[in-house]
Amino acid sequence: MENTDIFESQLAELRKEIDAVDEELLALIGRRFELVREAARFKRSESDIVASSRVSSMLSERRTTAQRLNIPSEIVERIFLLFVEKGRDIQRQFLREARPERDEISVM
Repeated sequence: MENTDIFESQLAELRKEIDAVDEELLALIGRRFELVREAARFKRSESDIVASSRVSSMLSERRTTAQRLNIPSEIVERIFLLFVEKGRDIQRQFLREARPERDEISVM
């Protein structure tokens, strides 16, 4: 087997492992959004959904964990901000559906 063949074989194996990790990540992200939907049942207002202090402390913890794991913290922060944004959308939708008599949720 030539060096090129070995290189291609090793690269293909690494790509398989990356794909497997991506599958695990997607399953975990799906689980995270399931939990966000469950949490929506306990939210009564826009301020409950926004939960600024919770988001601030969560982001701080995620940055610390990222640094400990040698992951660029700015990437982790951007990912989790996207999670928060989408989670808020999901919870707002739940609140609208749970309280159909209200056309809009007041923004505080």
